[in-house]
Amino acid sequence: MVAPHRLYHDWGGVKPLLARALSLPGINQALHVASRVLLPAHMVHRLPVGARVAKYVPLSAAPVVLLHPRADQVAKDIWWGKGQPTSRADAQVLRLIERLAPEADLFLDIGAYSALFALLAARCNPRLRSIAYEIMPQNMIMAERNVIENDLITRVEVRLLGLSDKPQIITMPRDYSSASNPSSISLGENFHGGVSVPVTTLDHEGHRGRILAKIDVEGFEEAIFVGGAQTIAASRPDIICEFLSNSSAGNAVTALLKPLGYRFLISTDDGFEERPDIVPSGDGRDWLLTTRSERF
Repeated sequence: MVAPHRLYHDWGGVKPLLARALSLPGINQALHVASRVLLPAHMVHRLPVGARVAKYVPLSAAPVVLLHPRADQVAKDIWWGKGQPTSRADAQVLRLIERLAPEADLFLDIGAYSALFALLAARCNPRLRSIAYEIMPQNMIMAERNVIENDLITRVEVRLLGLSDKPQIITMPRDYSSASNPSSISLGENFHGGVSVPVTTLDHEGHRGRILAKIDVEGFEEAIFVGGAQTIAASRPDIICEFLSNSSAGNAVTALLKPLGYRFLISTDDGFEERPDIVPSGDGRDWLLTTRSERF
């Protein structure tokens, strides 16, 4: 079954073909020159990028290479930002990974997309192991290619596996056939005739030790925390989690974490601000959930 929004976004299949044509070297360069004169910046940044790679440049580690910015929305944003995200709040989250990864043994990238976070954590700590969880086969392949490109195959593992509050099997499309790889697929999507993808719980994965995690699961945050309650209680991981402004998970996650001594800090354009509870809002999407006492 075609996702309800797919034909709208892709103009009946024309948009991917147009994006490929506009990404051809000569055409792409001319398009960018003309657009900078004719279009506002926010529209320019939506144009296809024909470069082979984009490089995220950390403060204290070697660059992370992301292949094919035309297909990877994160890489495209970093290419336009000349090595950094165009959003200050997004940049702060990546800097936070740089700060916390050297003290962790294991990084969990839940909802990995192209695995930038998993790769960055491994770059910042040569002793750390990263596991990137992704439910979309097309994205999993993209992430695996990025792991190979960065020569981190021995320390970054990409798993076509979902995490939730109970084991199950979901069906994901083999190829989403959009202008870029989809970044907003969730466990709630319903497809037929695709790839059977297993889903398990964080507790079943059995991770222990010093854990740093990033969660970006498009509204299914509560299920991750419920299915990982034992792991969280035992290891008290630092967690960077996206809560969309319409998310209903804040109360449940707050109730689970507060008795464990967790603090809740939201990433805004002006820095990390501590809040008494997780209340999703327009101030920012990303939250740091931590038992640390220091300032961020």
